[in-house]
Amino acid sequence: SSLASNAIGRGGTLLVAAGGDGTLSEVVAAAAGTDCQVGLIPMGLGNDFARTVGVPLELEAACEVLARGRARAVDVGRAGSRVFINACGVGLDAEVAKTVARAPSFVPGTAAYTISLFRVLAGFKGFGAELELDSERVSVEAFLIAVANARYYGGGMKIAPDADTSDGLLDICVVEAVDKLTFVRLFPLVFSGNHVRDRRVHIYRARRVRIHASPPQSVHIDGDPAGLTPFEAAIA
Repeated sequence: SSLASNAIGRGGTLLVAAGGDGTLSEVVAAAAGTDCQVGLIPMGLGNDFARTVGVPLELEAACEVLARGRARAVDVGRAGSRVFINACGVGLDAEVAKTVARAPSFVPGTAAYTISLFRVLAGFKGFGAELELDSERVSVEAFLIAVANARYYGGGMKIAPDADTSDGLLDICVVEAVDKLTFVRLFPLVFSGNHVRDRRVHIYRARRVRIHASPPQSVHIDGDPAGLTPFEAAIA
């Protein structure tokens, strides 16, 4: 982000993030609140924001979009002092993010996430959580809580299939605590977004969300491990 900030300070009007969602998040953090535009060449592990906004994952096609495409405004989220562009998570997915961060770089994003998920799942337990969604309060027993600006995370998992990056709202996906076999049966549905049809999966929308968990749970921000709950996120 310091490189991006320095470029803006020197009068840069277009920054191109060549990497994944973490790299994009750092560049967006530097550009937020300025007149600088941000372009994307997806070269990371997951490239999930690119999937949401339609930037091709092939290098040449992505460069073509960069050269000939039109700029559009998108929402930016803020979690504490961090800016995020794609999604945050609490619970199981955040524990998986910590494992993925240690995975070999040559393992594709979806494979790295899936392998890590089943490693973590064996010893994971559900947790109680209190959600403050703008003025609404919700109590849940959960496996994971995803806070999404965009539709995908984890290398192609459609965690929030109806998320809109320009509606001024976060989509909060809560997966209830279920037995491990039920979770394994649910898991493949996330690639199509059909997991949201299950009665144990809930989608909420809010401009701001606060999450308190008992016991405290791991957090990720755009796939990067980010400490423990309590956690708060909002559209900036």
